Amino acid sequence: MGLLFLFAVWIGDFTLGIFFRPDVVFFFYLGGYIRVHEVRLPEFSTRATVLLVLFFALAAGARTLAPLFLDMESPDVAFLLGIATRLMRIVGVLSLWAVAPFLLPTSF
Repeated sequence: MGLLFLFAVWIGDFTLGIFFRPDVVFFFYLGGYIRVHEVRLPEFSTRATVLLVLFFALAAGARTLAPLFLDMESPDVAFLLGIATRLMRIVGVLSLWAVAPFLLPTSF
């Protein structure tokens, strides 16, 4: 229940008056939940890992360059970029989960 609540807070970008970045709280809670409940992380193939990392790198690059090509003063553009940024963070987490088994000498 807490996981769903913090997910909604993060996606809605609510600070609840005490947090500057709700995504940090959500991902710390998610990590703790995974550890305490011994959730098995998905295993990605090498090909899927490479594709995820490339997609994330392209998305991060596009988000970085967006202000050069888009009117950042437009409320619609700012709203859509906010959603794109949050979705990009999810892809970043998946990329890290996919890469971690190749980088860490321990089993998951």
